[in-house]
Amino acid sequence: MVTRLVYLLNSFVLRAKQLRAAGKSASQAFPVGTAVDIVCENQDLNGRHGKVTGNCRGRVGVELENGDKVGLPPQQLRSVGKNASQACPVGTAVDIVCENQDLNGRHGKVTGNFRGRVGVELENGDKVGLPPQQLRSVGKNASQAFPIGTAVDIVCENQDLNGRHGKVTGNFRGRVGVESCLENGDKVGLPPQQLRSTGKNASQAFPVGTAVDIVCDGVELENGDKVGLPPQQLRSCGKTARQAFPIGREVDVVNENEQTNGMQGRVVGVVRGRVGVELRNGQVVGVPAGQLKDSGMSGSQKFRKDTEVVVVCEDDKINGLVGKVCGKNRGRIGVELRNGTVIGVPPEQLRSESTVTDLHFKKGERVHVIGGEHNGTCGNVTGVTRGRIGVELSCSTKIGVPAPLLRKEGLGADQGFALGAEVEVVVSESDHFGLLGTVTGVARGRVGVLLRNGSNISVPANGLRLIGKMAEQKVKKGDFVVLATEDEHNGLEGTVEGTHRGRVGVRLLNDELVGVPAEQLRPCGKSAAQGFNVGCEVEVLAGKSAGLTGRVCAVTRGRVGVSLLDGTTVGVPAGMLRAVTLPTHRFPIGSKVQFKGHSADLDGLTGWVQKHFRGRVSVETENGVVGVPADVLRTVQDETFPVETNVEVVTTGEVGTVKGHGRGRVAVQMGDETKGLPYSTLRAVKKEKDCLPEGSHVHVVAPGSEHDGKSGKVTGHSRNRIAVELEDETKVGMPASCLRQCDTTAWTAGDAAQYTPEGQKPIDAKVTGISRGRVGIEYGETKKGVPPAHLVKKS
Repeated sequence: MVTRLVYLLNSFVLRAKQLRAAGKSASQAFPVGTAVDIVCENQDLNGRHGKVTGNCRGRVGVELENGDKVGLPPQQLRSVGKNASQACPVGTAVDIVCENQDLNGRHGKVTGNFRGRVGVELENGDKVGLPPQQLRSVGKNASQAFPIGTAVDIVCENQDLNGRHGKVTGNFRGRVGVESCLENGDKVGLPPQQLRSTGKNASQAFPVGTAVDIVCDGVELENGDKVGLPPQQLRSCGKTARQAFPIGREVDVVNENEQTNGMQGRVVGVVRGRVGVELRNGQVVGVPAGQLKDSGMSGSQKFRKDTEVVVVCEDDKINGLVGKVCGKNRGRIGVELRNGTVIGVPPEQLRSESTVTDLHFKKGERVHVIGGEHNGTCGNVTGVTRGRIGVELSCSTKIGVPAPLLRKEGLGADQGFALGAEVEVVVSESDHFGLLGTVTGVARGRVGVLLRNGSNISVPANGLRLIGKMAEQKVKKGDFVVLATEDEHNGLEGTVEGTHRGRVGVRLLNDELVGVPAEQLRPCGKSAAQGFNVGCEVEVLAGKSAGLTGRVCAVTRGRVGVSLLDGTTVGVPAGMLRAVTLPTHRFPIGSKVQFKGHSADLDGLTGWVQKHFRGRVSVETENGVVGVPADVLRTVQDETFPVETNVEVVTTGEVGTVKGHGRGRVAVQMGDETKGLPYSTLRAVKKEKDCLPEGSHVHVVAPGSEHDGKSGKVTGHSRNRIAVELEDETKVGMPASCLRQCDTTAWTAGDAAQYTPEGQKPIDAKVTGISRGRVGIEYGETKKGVPPAHLVKKS
């Protein structure tokens, strides 16, 4: 019995492993419609693209791009990611994520896809085309997540509302209106986060007429019996073969039978779960419903008799011709043209005349003719009649053109030229060529223009061009501008005084007032008053004072008053100045600097700034004091000592606090005394509290003091001195420079050490213990306690 149980258990485990290893089936891994790449050893198929059409007997049917159909094992297929149209369907709300600062973070809606780019209409109406990688889909808003009529549950912290049921009545400003299902019928507005959809009710999940399976125990139905069941005990049945493929439906056969695979036909009946299909060759076959694919409407269904159509093909003789459907035969549509000729055309080469004309071309739109005797010309649509588009060309000629021979070209006249827009006449044959004016109206594809000489003219839209903003819109009073004219004023600078009759009044720097068209002005950054405030440090770039520096003292009449370092004051145009930083700001007194680019004797040397005089910096070096221009100096950042910094005198070991700088020396307070020391003799140290915190074991190093060589423990800090309790319980205050931290924890009993008494040779000793910050040692017959600083550990 035990052997039998073990055998069954092992069989169960083996079967579970086999099921886990099975993975997805071919139909799960490659559903119908999936775009795939073929990866196989067959050179004719390897690397080609296609779309899955079905699955049968472990093989996947793939329709290639040229229409060929093949069946391959799933291992030879690779799924292809979504293209732009799949990743971003039309109407999807998206956020833009790109490096363009003008577009990054903006919102919009997808309007279409073309050549791998996605068209997006922004919130302000602008349209842009972007790669799909720069778009992020935005989740549903309140109106999308909760349409009107949706049954919801309220989930919130309000005890009066939490758990209640209701129905959505509307959406406003990001909140959802809910009508409670209780007797009082209260209406509340809630954020979408506080609502949960309750799913479909019974009438929504199972409409009348739906075929269902009963999933419960104890229900046995006979013919004609009627029962009422909860929705949870019902399962919707898929469509039967008769429902999926009604008689007359055009279908494609997709199976492994080479004689019928890929053939088209029409459903003639359904018997015993198989669908009868009459193929195009007259043969009738019975095919399982899973091996059929709806091929959509046939040519006879799309184009019924007497339908107005347009021929769209590569044959120039019939391309663009309009006619009426007169019949069908052998998959071709008979079309009777307007001239009485009857031709047979495949359904793919026909377009409904109403779809091509009425929907695509509106009156006033700008179009481009791409065929016929008027090929390459442009015009405006004037109307649609009898399947042809009326177009008024730029030369005022009116023609009728078939819709396939037209392409839209930008905006119509009424869209491209708004009332009041500034325009220029560009029709070379016109007497008004080159004149400027203002748009007064648009009618029948022509634009009315009021010229500046007072004349009213009518011009085709393609005979005008926008000239941007008007003079009073382009510049404002007080703007600093440069003249770009062909007369003696070219290149002069000035300030805008005002505008009059399309011209701009400019006050030049020599106080002359001139009137110039707005097109002959160039912005020159900020005006003198805006660019150079009083007190600003500047350098003169031209004139008698070129190269001198000073400080702005006044701004008047477009000129800047500069007080130079030599005490004189000059008036200079703003264009001849540039802002600078004077040496007093770059190299404050007491800062450490290094010479660079001056001379072989000084380059690389360091020193300390003592003072400034007439644009030069006085620097104290080890060779003396020199005065040099600021351009040959650079600051040595790592050698400066800010005020209140703790420093140590390298030569003596004393510690103090920086109190100031003067003449290349640092004022350091050490106890009650303040000394002026060179920068080179100091180094920054931590504060006493950081270096020697309370409880630290220290060793006194103060030659000449009665406490020299003693050890103790830090008990506090006060006035730059450290309180130390010595081993003999004496309490003293010592400067931090007279103390050295000693680590008694580094020694343990039994350690081998080397002891060096003062003035004697080193002695080998053995550590016996540690007490009160001293280390007990034994050598020969001598036992004593010594400071840790007098010991060296032997390996």
